[in-house]
Amino acid sequence: MSAIPSPDLLHSLAPVRLGDATVYVDEARPVAAIVGSEGTVVFATWPDAPLPPQVAGVETFASPNAVWVVYSHSWSSDPAAEPRSSTGVRILRDGSSASFTLGPFLPIGADDEGIWLTPKPWPSSERPTADDASGGGGVDWPDGKDPEDLPLEERDALRVPPPTHLTEEDLERLPHFRTADGGWVVAYDSGPDLLPETAEEPADGEPSDPLQPTPPERVTLRRRGPGGTELLVESDHRVSEIAVVGRRLRATFDVSGPIRTPGEDGSMSYAYPKATVDLDVRDGVPLVWHLDDGSHPLPLERWDDESVLARMAATPAQAVVPLIDLTDTPDSDWVLPAVDRAETDAATEAIRQTLLSRGEPSLAHVTRDKSWHRVRSDYRDLAVDVTGEWPHTVVTATFGYVPQGERRFRFRVPVFDASGRPNDIGYMTVWLEEDLDTGDFDATVSDDGFIEIEPKFDG
Repeated sequence: MSAIPSPDLLHSLAPVRLGDATVYVDEARPVAAIVGSEGTVVFATWPDAPLPPQVAGVETFASPNAVWVVYSHSWSSDPAAEPRSSTGVRILRDGSSASFTLGPFLPIGADDEGIWLTPKPWPSSERPTADDASGGGGVDWPDGKDPEDLPLEERDALRVPPPTHLTEEDLERLPHFRTADGGWVVAYDSGPDLLPETAEEPADGEPSDPLQPTPPERVTLRRRGPGGTELLVESDHRVSEIAVVGRRLRATFDVSGPIRTPGEDGSMSYAYPKATVDLDVRDGVPLVWHLDDGSHPLPLERWDDESVLARMAATPAQAVVPLIDLTDTPDSDWVLPAVDRAETDAATEAIRQTLLSRGEPSLAHVTRDKSWHRVRSDYRDLAVDVTGEWPHTVVTATFGYVPQGERRFRFRVPVFDASGRPNDIGYMTVWLEEDLDTGDFDATVSDDGFIEIEPKFDG
């Protein structure tokens, strides 16, 4: 008897309402299922959309008569890097779709004509100073010193008990990690900035007054749609979100730069004053926006230690997604691009070297003795292998991790995404080490004795 083939299921982003239907956009493939109120299903596909060379994330926006999908380009800190364009896709109720390029801008919303974009995604927090321009700050490596001359030390040797004056609340804010037995170790004094160097006793006095926020920023917004259509709008404030509300366009904007409040322990809390305004667009979108007129302030949004931790701990409710089988659905996979063997080999080697580097010693400047230390990696018995050909190449690392005791881990990294383009690995090892240090992983052991950790990519 032949085996029954497994269904080819759609893995949906958060569902989006479109009239009487709900749209389920696949998180990796160029397909969406439009499910009507009576259970009818229409598929929309865009297999040849002009994707960026490297996709950092996928998100959706809703407007009254369309759903919009955005494939964001990966970000580079290299000022000489060539700007990359994100990609937009419009999905209509009848299943028709159209793709178009968005340019190197951040999407902030959509209406029925296109996707709204801004070149300034975040408000400036302060005016530049001479120190900012010169890249001041940090602890410089002493001239004439070779890191290899330093003795190799275990990381535990740099972890010392925190000062006795710290409260339980202070301790919770310090970097820490979960150990194999479920306890917690505070990683105090393993770097230059964990606490102020002079904080032998609690600082006296009240926090200083909020620093003067920067004034609002003028910005040119764009709305781009299929067929190369574009509308330019001059706004007197930085806009962070646009949505259609009834017959009006609602803009959420920054009233000013953030309000910064220094704490007595040297920390800094940030509050972002925002407001909304509804723009009358019955006669067309105005080309100049004065957003203070008729605006309504929003509750002050704070970004301090407690609010950030609360956001991290909050778990969004998961929408119920029906099982949607894509078997025999035409054009539900990407048209694979022509590739250069040297480029695919380079992408594979970049991941291999990144994982191998986890086993290398690191340098830490310790405030206790104001000296640099060469620290042995917490990764032990690290092995890295490459299997498969493009676009199915996988780099696999197996290793132990000192804070997790005798446990052994396996970390499989697909080099390419579903479209055959390299995955964005910019923060991949940051997420990995966060999982290892906090114990935030499924501790189920496979038949061959390894705990599998899934990679997380940017976006």
